[in-house]
Amino acid sequence: MSVATPTRTAGAAPKRRTQGGRVIRFIEQHCVIPDGDLIGQPFKVHPWWRARINEIFELQPQVCALCGEVTSYTERGPDDGYVCAVCTQVLESVPPEARRYSEVLIGIAKKNIKTSIMAALGLYFMIADGDPSALVISAAASEEQGANLLYGSAKIMCEKSPTLQQLTEPYDKEIIVPSLPRARMRNVASKAGTQDGQNIKVLLADELHEWLGTRGRNLWTVLSGGTGARFNAMRLAITTAGFDQDSLCYEKYEYGKKVNAGEIDDPGFYCFWLEAPEDSDYRDPKVWAMTNPLLGVSVLESYIRDRVKRDPESVVRRYNTNMWVSGEEIWVPNGAWDKCFSPLDLDPKLPTGVGIDIAKNIDSSALGIAQRHEMPPICPRCGELATFTEQGPGDGYVCSVCSEDLEEPPPEVRYVLNGTIWENPYPEHHSLHADWRMNNNLVMDECRRLFADFPVPSCEIDGEIKPGPAYGFDPWRFRTEASTLAGEGLAMIEFPQNDARMIPVSQSFFEAILKGVIAQNGDPKFKRHVHNVTADQKPRGWRMSKPNGSKRKIDWAIAAGIARFLAEFSKAVPTTSAYEDHDLIVVGG
Repeated sequence: MSVATPTRTAGAAPKRRTQGGRVIRFIEQHCVIPDGDLIGQPFKVHPWWRARINEIFELQPQVCALCGEVTSYTERGPDDGYVCAVCTQVLESVPPEARRYSEVLIGIAKKNIKTSIMAALGLYFMIADGDPSALVISAAASEEQGANLLYGSAKIMCEKSPTLQQLTEPYDKEIIVPSLPRARMRNVASKAGTQDGQNIKVLLADELHEWLGTRGRNLWTVLSGGTGARFNAMRLAITTAGFDQDSLCYEKYEYGKKVNAGEIDDPGFYCFWLEAPEDSDYRDPKVWAMTNPLLGVSVLESYIRDRVKRDPESVVRRYNTNMWVSGEEIWVPNGAWDKCFSPLDLDPKLPTGVGIDIAKNIDSSALGIAQRHEMPPICPRCGELATFTEQGPGDGYVCSVCSEDLEEPPPEVRYVLNGTIWENPYPEHHSLHADWRMNNNLVMDECRRLFADFPVPSCEIDGEIKPGPAYGFDPWRFRTEASTLAGEGLAMIEFPQNDARMIPVSQSFFEAILKGVIAQNGDPKFKRHVHNVTADQKPRGWRMSKPNGSKRKIDWAIAAGIARFLAEFSKAVPTTSAYEDHDLIVVGG
């Protein structure tokens, strides 16, 4: 396992001194758990984090100004000076204790309470570090991330801790300490230009892997520059691995490895990166234990096991074993799609979801169709209706009829898929290939056909039950056509293909394939589109995509993913819009 730890000088060096004990006492006396089932309960610092805090707050050696030796001092009495332990001479005063590290980078897998630790450290710096005007900045790559995670955790601690309630006044963007009028914690995000000129004591950079591009670098430059004038200032980043090897976070990761290896002399830079070896098996529980020090505490083994079953390998390696991955990774494992073959067909008596994908280059398009079918619990071994009892976590299930062991019980639901693909009919080197353009009237006609063939209502819009399927489309290339169809009574729903929409669509479609709840008819064109997909890593997850410049066609996979997503929420006509909670916009309602 590759574990990056701070370098240590060999030899009979004096015992290292640290302020870590004082920091840990503050956290355990004043801070509370900010989320989950134990919210509001006292914060007990885990031994792994105790070790990191003791290292982070290591003090520089004291050097006697008279003899020049590393030493310690004994105070003779109030105003009587200090005695050097080496030369025994008396000094009127000694310099304040200086911390060794001015910049800290810790890399650790998700769910190991890194955000809660950072929030607690921020409160310590603001209240108990001995600086009456400490400005602590809680910084994030976006407003949403900053408000909801690190700063939000600190705010909840102040609201729920009996002692911090008395010491602090938390607000939406700032926490203040009335007894220390100039001490405060501020929540900032995104825009570097508005953050200049601050005299910052501590910069807390949440999820540094999300600080991407020029904007992320500029924000770091401005905020870290604000710490230059403060004694014992610190820049602290605790993060999970990312995917962009041109990012600020990867640059810091590489720098930290070189510092720890002794290739760069920077005694003020602390790096501890806990990651799995490159050749490790991400499915091995031993690897999970190696890379998740809080396994069994805040990280459940069952949680990682579920992620292994439901997420692409690159996603598990990144989030659960803290390994850097490339931006685009193969999506569906070999054989997973073939295992979803089923003779099940679309039923005109069931609600239907339809996804529409119009290609960017107007050289292909696709329409995906999906229905949610309730399935009887039939044992695949004996063919009888049965119930299935779980034997234990990871131990499979037992059929109540034949008593045979099953790795998974039969699915209670299957999503039956179908659709249509329109592609350029001319080979790439044909004289007519470059001039061919998709005729969107063909897509409109197919939507009308489905409206006639599948009349069962699939959604309710503004109190009106809409007959026929729910159609999800990206308005980028289909807005005019969608308005026309909406005028004919079709339930047209805007579904922009941005990260906020396509990340949950992609992840839920992938999970459905791996769990075998997709029912596909073996069409080779559908299989080709699915196998052409790559998992494109984003700051908040991953989505279906293809490599930049690739001529692969993935339109049907995108359309089918949207259709399955709509079908999941079209299983019955609700009393309010099935799409209201998903921020979907209805056209023509």
